[in-house]
Formats: sequence, structure tokens, C-alpha cells
Amino acid sequence: MERPFSASPEARRATLNDALTSSHGLVLLRGGLERITPRELVDISRAIGRGEVETNPGVDAKFLEADAREVQRIGNVVDAITGEPRAMFARAPPLPVDPTCGKTSLTYDPKTRSPVWHTDQAFRDPPPYASVLYCKTAPPPGAGGATIFADVTAAYAALPEDKRLELERYRAVCSYAHHNAKVRKRGTPSYPLLTPEQRAEHPPVYQPLVLTNAATGEKSVYGFNSSVCAVVAEGETLSQEALDIYDLQGEEHESVSRIMYDDLLPHCTRPEFVYEHEWMEGDALIWDNMRTIHAATPLEDGSHAREMWRTTVAS
Repeated sequence: MERPFSASPEARRATLNDALTSSHGLVLLRGGLERITPRELVDISRAIGRGEVETNPGVDAKFLEADAREVQRIGNVVDAITGEPRAMFARAPPLPVDPTCGKTSLTYDPKTRSPVWHTDQAFRDPPPYASVLYCKTAPPPGAGGATIFADVTAAYAALPEDKRLELERYRAVCSYAHHNAKVRKRGTPSYPLLTPEQRAEHPPVYQPLVLTNAATGEKSVYGFNSSVCAVVAEGETLSQEALDIYDLQGEEHESVSRIMYDDLLPHCTRPEFVYEHEWMEGDALIWDNMRTIHAATPLEDGSHAREMWRTTVAS
């Protein structure tokens, strides 16, 4: 069988970038990818944007592919000999239940803080342009583990004008250390905390809540991420004392819920903005981090193996 994307690098780049630009920021590659190697996934990722594929900061080396360290393993697979985890695992909380119909919902529920909608690595400056997620091993149909995406460009356009103007005045304070402390606090005690050295290497980043696409002029809501510890007005900064509380204890300022999560995120994840992807082995999804947010959904039975490979493309 011919390897996927056997076209020239230039043709591959044109095809993928045209698809990503003309879509709503989400492209599915299905068929012919079932047996690709980690290095081939990196080659595919290099055809996106400017083609700079990064190694995710702070990830334990045991969760990276040895011959392609740009590839991070995510899931619940373990080493057959040692029983140790081979992939980084974060447990997705149960989906909320819509009280009007009694069925599970993909719209964010502030009471349950679920689903955990986010954009990747908002704590970086600049944040990554795109992410690629490849399904190496999928659970059986009906066992859960879908990934959901929301179009935050369309969601921004649907907001009232006064709300759009209000959001443009705010910045989300995104801290990598806070992200890990919060994930650990909220149900994944094995999640690694940053060392003092890593914390110093990754100071907080003040991200705008509204991004403007330089090519199209379209605006998107931005900043939904577990790294957000506070929301401030443009020009304001947090004290080191406050950051110590947020970074070391996983606490967050009330402004995060009040400004971002109580009504803005439920709006952005209304059904008309959301796509749910049920994975098949060999699927790869590429998404624009500036135009979409996403979330994992729980596996119904933890005994089913799930292994995903992820790459990150720089801005």
C-alpha cells in the first residue's frame, strides 16, 4: 500500500492549509493512515502553517515517542512488562445532563464544570497555531472517548454587539503552573506539577479574550483553558503573591467564572456551534487553535485501551 500523502511537500502543504483555511478550523483525515509511524505524523504536521512542529513543554519524556519526540502519547495504555503508564492521562469528568430531556449534553455546565472545553496551551506566547490528534488505538463503538469541537468564530459573531465590545477589554492570565496544579486538584492526582525551574521558564501570559485573524479580519473568542487563573482589564497585572496561590494551590480568581465561564462558555458551546467526533483507528484531526475549542469525553469503561498521538504546530 502506498504511504499516505505521497505527494510533494509543496502540494501537501497547499492541500492541508487550504482545507484548514476554508473550513471552520477543523479538518478530518480519514483513510490510509492506519499504519503510519510517529515520524510520518510529524511529516504531516510539518505541512501545516509555517511547518514548525514543537515538543510540548514540561511533558515527561516517557510519554514522548523516542524516535519522534514531537509526538506525545495520550491515553490509558500501559507498558506490558512494567504496568507503568505509557501515555499521559487526564480523566474526563462525566458529561452534564440536560434537565429538559434527561440526556447528556455537550454544552458547558458551570455547576459541574463539564465538559472541560479548552484551547491548547494558551499559557504560551505566542500560543500554538494548530494541533494534530491521531488515533492509534480506539475503544469499541459506544464505549465513549469522543472528542468534541466548538466554532468560537461563529460563536463570537452571534454575541450581541455590547458583549463583543466588553470582551475586547479583557485579558486572561494564563499560567502553565496553574494549569497543572488545577488538573491535579480536580481529579488527576498523578498529573505532574511544575518544578520551580519550569515555573520560572514559563511565566504567566496575558492573552486577549478576543483574537482577530490577520488574514480575514474575523474575530474569535479565545482563552478558555485550565491555565486561566484570573481575568483582568487590559494593562493590569497580578502580584507575585496572588500568582503563588494560583500556581501552587490550583485556586483561581472569581473573575474566571464570572467573566468567562458562567455565560460565555455555555454560549460558545451551544449545539449549533459544536461537532462531536467518534474516533476510528487511523483518524487524524487537525484544528486551528485560534478558531476552535475542544474537549474530551469520558470512556464508559476504563478497561478499553485508548492511545492517541498528538503534535503541536507553532504560530
